[in-house]
Amino acid sequence: MKTKKNSSFFTYSLLSIALGMTLTVTILSVILPIVFAISHTEMPGWFDIMVRLEPIAKSASSVVNNDYSIGGIEGRLIILSHTELVIILNNLVPILIFGSWTYGIYLLRKIIKNVHQGDHFVSANVKNMRIIALLIMLVPHVQVLLQNIIVNSLPQNLIIEGMRVSRISAGPVNIFSFSLIPDYILLGFIIFVFAEVFKEGKNLKEENDLTV
Repeated sequence: MKTKKNSSFFTYSLLSIALGMTLTVTILSVILPIVFAISHTEMPGWFDIMVRLEPIAKSASSVVNNDYSIGGIEGRLIILSHTELVIILNNLVPILIFGSWTYGIYLLRKIIKNVHQGDHFVSANVKNMRIIALLIMLVPHVQVLLQNIIVNSLPQNLIIEGMRVSRISAGPVNIFSFSLIPDYILLGFIIFVFAEVFKEGKNLKEENDLTV
């Protein structure tokens, strides 16, 4: 029992450090765009875009032999001159990512605290686990949606250094600008299942308390 107490306290301490770090980054991701806007300077982009580069000549568009086929070259596109849309989304994405990480760690920290105090099966743990599951399922999809909007804002016939730039939308399953990412959906459902287990444990605990 003492070992479990020590491990939960150690986990709580690590989460407290992680919470402080993510909270700091979240605050910076909000403040820095404001500072750059006030100083009338453009804030550097924090991520680049995956694209496919294709030679303009059709005869050189692919190399094929009996075993392998190479169609185009993947690269990363850096946008040097940002439009207002790119600037807005470029500032929203880090706030979304680090803000959700901060909130998720905060909720997980509360769950660990309850476990450390011996309150495993309480309503707060069930509620917090459900919120964490929703964050895992929704936030990555919103992030990819914002990134895909930037990709779709690229010019149709963009040619750089003799290579035609073809758009690549993020995410394995793409419907217009929206992508479905099965990994995060599955992980979210697993945490939902754990939340239901905790809920049943809470109900059993209440029944046992009434019986006693």
